Amino acid sequence: MNTMCSPANTISFTVNGEKYSGIIFLIVYVMKIIPKNYYIVMSLSAVGGEVSSCTTLLDYLRRHLELRGTKYMCLEGGCGACIVNVTKKPGEPSQSINSCMVLITSCADWDINTIEKVGNRKDGYHVLQKALAENNGTQCGYCSPGWIMAMYSILKNRRPTMLQIEQSFGSNICRCTGYRPILETFKRFSSDSENPINILDIEDLKLETCSKSGSICSQHRCDEFEWCMVSKNHIYNEILHIKLRDNRDWYNAGDTDDIFSIWNKKGTDSYMLIAGNTGKGVYPIIEYPKVLININEISELRKYYLDQNLVIGSSTTLTEFMNIIEVESSTDNFSYLKILYDHLKLVANISIRNIATIGGNLILKNRHPEFQSDIYLLLETVGAQITI
Repeated sequence: MNTMCSPANTISFTVNGEKYSGIIFLIVYVMKIIPKNYYIVMSLSAVGGEVSSCTTLLDYLRRHLELRGTKYMCLEGGCGACIVNVTKKPGEPSQSINSCMVLITSCADWDINTIEKVGNRKDGYHVLQKALAENNGTQCGYCSPGWIMAMYSILKNRRPTMLQIEQSFGSNICRCTGYRPILETFKRFSSDSENPINILDIEDLKLETCSKSGSICSQHRCDEFEWCMVSKNHIYNEILHIKLRDNRDWYNAGDTDDIFSIWNKKGTDSYMLIAGNTGKGVYPIIEYPKVLININEISELRKYYLDQNLVIGSSTTLTEFMNIIEVESSTDNFSYLKILYDHLKLVANISIRNIATIGGNLILKNRHPEFQSDIYLLLETVGAQITI
């Protein structure tokens, strides 16, 4: 196939509606190779070798994009000052994450929104920001952007009860100890508030639709339509490789075979599988290994199924794990999982659970036996087994 260019060794993402990459729309006409016409989105000048292995999303937002509303504080995923809202894939619900935990090279194709997008002096403030200010919910103000982003992310998906809002407070810390006015303000956005605040101006979650049919893009039924938008990974069967500024090798693995291919090429003396990367909040990583393999795009590690047991992929996030348990606990064979669900609500916080994985937690426990892992304890209690 004769193309204008080859896939670039970069990753692209969107911040506050602006895509950080160069885009070329390339029409492929070779019908013998590809049965339909496709637009191929090519990333040409996104994040790549100019960043190092330790550059987080928080670093990139503040230092490169100069979006300083997202704050530095604990750098351990515990205080919530760095929370942003992300949609990882089209069609998925958006969620809050701690940007201090996430490596910027893990953000491929993410749609990221910061406090500057939610509301600002030029375009007007969001109803959440106005309510917090009017009800004296901010003192020094340093933690306020994180509080707003955490609540904003919840309201993007559902209107919670007052109890659910109170339970969500584990994601953020106010060092001025001004929790009461913050809680009272946010409770007015609940579904059971006696004096609710109108939230009609919180935009609905926008899903990527097919320009041909108008329906939600499934990204795997393109034969039904004449044209469809697909990523270059659907066309080029290559593993994305970035040589980082500090001479580390970053790979985006698409399946488990890719991992073994990388090991065969680079060896296994110094490598790390990257998923949520939240373990560094407990045990700081002073220097990353030579080879970093992003496994977030490996769908087979995030699936679950039922035979006589409940089998769950190791890259399943704790939030996804809770959702699975909530569904399956309604059946007779797994009704005991309701107890696990109640306990998991006490593990970490919402923003950490959105990216932390089951496998990562267990590996941390394996390497650091002193690590007090509730996940390990719960799985050990129910007699869970690990298949490698």
